[in-house]
Amino acid sequence: MRKEFALKGICLALSVIIAMAFASCSDSGSDPAEDSNTIKIGVLLSITGTGAPNAVEAQAALEIALNEINEHFKNKNSKLKIKLFIEDTKSDTLVCLEKLKQFKANDIKFVIGPCLSSELAAVKDYADQNDMLLLTHSATAISLAIPNDNIFRLTPCDSIQAKAMVKMLDHSSISAIVSLIRNDLWASELNSATQKLFIEDGGRANKTVSFGPNNTYGFEDIMTDVDAGVKGLKLNYNHNELDIACYFLSMDEGVKYLRIAKNYEDLKQIRWFGGDAFAMNEQVLLDEDAVEFCYQSQLCCPVFALDPNSKSRWSPLKNMINAKIGREPSSTAINAYDALWLYALAYEKAGKEADFSTLKNAFLSKSKNFDGASGIINLNENGDRINANYEFWSIMKNADQYAWTRTAIYYSASDALQILN
Repeated sequence: MRKEFALKGICLALSVIIAMAFASCSDSGSDPAEDSNTIKIGVLLSITGTGAPNAVEAQAALEIALNEINEHFKNKNSKLKIKLFIEDTKSDTLVCLEKLKQFKANDIKFVIGPCLSSELAAVKDYADQNDMLLLTHSATAISLAIPNDNIFRLTPCDSIQAKAMVKMLDHSSISAIVSLIRNDLWASELNSATQKLFIEDGGRANKTVSFGPNNTYGFEDIMTDVDAGVKGLKLNYNHNELDIACYFLSMDEGVKYLRIAKNYEDLKQIRWFGGDAFAMNEQVLLDEDAVEFCYQSQLCCPVFALDPNSKSRWSPLKNMINAKIGREPSSTAINAYDALWLYALAYEKAGKEADFSTLKNAFLSKSKNFDGASGIINLNENGDRINANYEFWSIMKNADQYAWTRTAIYYSASDALQILN
């Protein structure tokens, strides 16, 4: 069954307003009005910068969870209450580290976030060395799958996404790819993992073009390089446009490249496949040239799939988030909601004054078979979610309206791909 999102014209402006509102009310300093029953939870979100769309929906989910949790404590006649300390990392690794240090100075032990893999990598050592537990809802880089550290992730490691993509490429009869990727930790590692599996599966992947996330010029040069890679596959390896694809790993900035891809005949003739950071991207729907190119090239992107058996919980939660931000949230927002609940239950089990080791053990205990809004949560030896499927979303057209539409599901346990009608 397909699920479609119609774009609302006010979504972007409303998202920015909400992000500014949340940022203005966050506070990492001490509060003289706090009482001894207040549990302080830090939140690191990219409210401004390339991670902004993720941050807006995560904040909305956290606000909902916060109200529910404090009501939960009240109903159990507990004096405990959660207070969130939300900080904007500005999608900057140095800022992210500085904010984490501020949390440490404020005696905050549990932190949700950060959003981006590069940010998480930048603060990992500090968290490990200073008894701080970080639970991210969206950072997925493969190199962060490390045992016995203080980093935990509710979105699965990208090694699973790579398998899902190779399965989709095989289903689509793609035998050669050229990669166009964001020059950061997440995209570089995901591209390498996907290319490796694709080559092992008999495919060809010998061209990667990278772009800076903050590029303001040189778009044509980059796209010309990608076009040259496609031409090379045709001329040197006797491939045709039917079995060549571009593997495109980007965030919002990728719209600038899709906008001009239509100027290259070879790029228009091949299939395009994206990553989870671009799935359900609203900015592309606002760009006439980019969205038409995506539709014509049949761009499809995987994203972590919520458990259908938990729909009775995540569906109304999505509706509440939608009411706050004016658009449908992604699955990572539901992970943020679950993250705060896990922290609250760990504190409830261990006690507010428990030391870090006791709190961490309580968290690990609560995270085993945790029945969250996103589904049953279990973490592997690296602290990463293990029960993970992926949905593929494509831009479809109904009359003159473009919309992201769910078109396939990848089941990791069976390594199977289901195409939806």
